[in-house]
Amino acid sequence: MTVDFGKELEALEALQLVDFADGDTYQLTHAGFKYSSIMARMFYSRTMVALEEQYQAA
Repeated sequence: MTVDFGKELEALEALQLVDFADGDTYQLTHAGFKYSSIMARMFYSRTMVALEEQYQAA
């Protein structure tokens, strides 16, 4: 994960939103949990972003 998202994870860690747990594992802090749905979008593929933007609730 750090190979693909190193800069994003470093930024989140600097903001104290995630903690490095072990090996290649990160965990949310209490503050990170509060913003987890916003943070998750940083890891979406282009396809997922396009699908989310096109989504309309019924």
